Amino acid sequence: MEAQSYNATGVRNLNRSVDVKGAGANLNPGATRPEKRFRAGAISIAIWANQSEKGTWNSIQLTRCYKDKKTEQWKSTGSLRVADIPRAIVVLNKAYEYLVLSDNNNAIDEGVSQRY
Repeated sequence: MEAQSYNATGVRNLNRSVDVKGAGANLNPGATRPEKRFRAGAISIAIWANQSEKGTWNSIQLTRCYKDKKTEQWKSTGSLRVADIPRAIVVLNKAYEYLVLSDNNNAIDEGVSQRY
């Protein structure tokens, strides 16, 4: 598999896979990477590009990393503590800013009107 290249804004080409190594070793080799990732401390957000016969749209995944005291391994969860909320707001705002300013900003407006 060929490695992906990212442009200056961190945007990748769709439908390409990469070899995942290191901290994400539990992921499948050849797994698709997110289009963009923002992090504030233990809180991170990944922006995923999705594609179907109807077109391309983005989704987000908000996670908190923590070290399991029993196993000493790093894990992630979607559950947040009260103290995590300010950092979650920061990464959510960054993700929204990135999506609105990207070339797909029309897809945001269309996705909201079509789904809600």
